Amino acid sequence: MRILVHDYAGHAFTLQLARSLAARDHEVLYLHGGGLRAPRGNMQGRPSDPTSLRIATVEIHERLLSRAGPGRLMQERRYGSALARQVYQYRADVVLSVPSSLDAQRAALVAATGSGAGFVYWLQDFYSQAVERLLGRHVPAAGRLLAAPFARLERDTLRRSDAVIAITDDFVAPLRSWAISRDAVAVIPNWAPLEDLRPLAKVNAWSKEHGLTDRQNLVYSGTLGRKHDPGLLLGLADGLPDASVVVVAEGAGARKLGKAAGTRRNNLTLLPIQPAPRLPEVLASADVLVAILDEDANVFSVPSKVLTYLAAGRPILAAIPRANLAARTINRAGAGRTVEPGDHEEFVEAATEMLANPNSLAAAGAAARAYAEEAFEIGAITDAFEVVLRDARRMPASIGSAPDTGGAPDPAQPEAKA
Repeated sequence: MRILVHDYAGHAFTLQLARSLAARDHEVLYLHGGGLRAPRGNMQGRPSDPTSLRIATVEIHERLLSRAGPGRLMQERRYGSALARQVYQYRADVVLSVPSSLDAQRAALVAATGSGAGFVYWLQDFYSQAVERLLGRHVPAAGRLLAAPFARLERDTLRRSDAVIAITDDFVAPLRSWAISRDAVAVIPNWAPLEDLRPLAKVNAWSKEHGLTDRQNLVYSGTLGRKHDPGLLLGLADGLPDASVVVVAEGAGARKLGKAAGTRRNNLTLLPIQPAPRLPEVLASADVLVAILDEDANVFSVPSKVLTYLAAGRPILAAIPRANLAARTINRAGAGRTVEPGDHEEFVEAATEMLANPNSLAAAGAAARAYAEEAFEIGAITDAFEVVLRDARRMPASIGSAPDTGGAPDPAQPEAKA
C-alpha cells in the first residue's frame, strides 16, 4: 500500500510504526509538524531506514502559540491547509492521522477523500471534552455550550472516517454514544519503542552534567500542561527535602511551576525538554519516575509518558485516577504505585515509602521493562495496524470521484482555507 502517516507531535512510537510499515514494502510518507516545543522522537532519518520511507515536515513557518485563542485557531487552520495540500498531492491508498486539532484533522479527511484515499482517525483523546473542561474552568455555567461546536466537528469527522483506531477500550462507549459503529473501531493501545529506550545506568553523562548522581531523584519528563497539577511536584520537593525532584518539561504547567517555585527550593530542578537522543539518560537518572493527570482529564486522556517510563525500566509513581488505562497498566505490571490525583499527602507518602526500599524499587523497574518487552513488540503491533489500513483502503474506482467536503474548499488549491 501507499500509506501516509500524520502525527503533528512527532511521537517516537508513531515514527516507529511508519518505519515498520515501510520495512514491509509499503510506500510510507511520515508527516509531522514544525515549530513545536514538546517531547518528540528523533525526526532525522537513519542509514538503516527502508528506501520506501520518507519523513517530511508540514511547515507553516511559525511557532505554534501555546495559549488558546483566535491567534492559535488561525494557526491551526493554516496548518490544516498545509497538511491537506500534502495529503492531496501524495495520493495515498490510505491516510492514518493523529489529530493535531479538529480543523486540521477535518482538512486531512477532506484531502484524503478527494484524492481517493481511505482515512483512519487515530484517536488519542477526545479534543472536544478537553475544550469543554478548559472552558468550564473559566466560565463554569457555559462550558458545555461553548464547547458544542467542537463536539459537533469532532463527531462528524469521526463519523466520516473509514475507520477509527482508539488507544483504549474506555473510548468505545463515548464513540457508540455518537452513533459510531463498534465494527468501525479497532482498539490498539499505544506503546513505546524498545530499541530507543534501553535501560541505562543512573550514573551517566546526563546525570553527571546536572549533578544528579549522589542523591535519590524523582524525575518527571514530558509535557506539563493544563491537565496536570504542578502542585503535586511542589509537594514532593517540600515533603522530600533529602531527595531531588527533577522536572524536564514544557507547557503551561511548567511555566506555572516555575513561577510558584521561585528560588525557595534547592532540591527542585526545572529543565526544558531535552533532545530525543538524550531521553534514555534523562530517565535513567531517576530512582523513581513521576506521572500526573488531573481527575477531570480521566475520560479523554491517557498519558503516553507512562509507556515511555515502562520501556526505560524504572519504577513509577503516578497521581492518576485509578480507572485510567495508564494507572491500570502500572498496577497490572507491578511497576510502581498509583494514588488518586487529589490526594497530595498520599502522593508524598508513597514517594517516601518507595525511596526507602531499594529492593522494591529494583523489582518494580525490572517488572516495568519486562511488561514493555512483552506488550510493545512492534511486529504484532504492525500486524494489527495493517489489518485496519487494508480494510480502510478505498477501491481504485473511487479515485477522482467528487468528495463530499461538507462545504470545505478543494485542498488542492494553494489558497484553500480548510
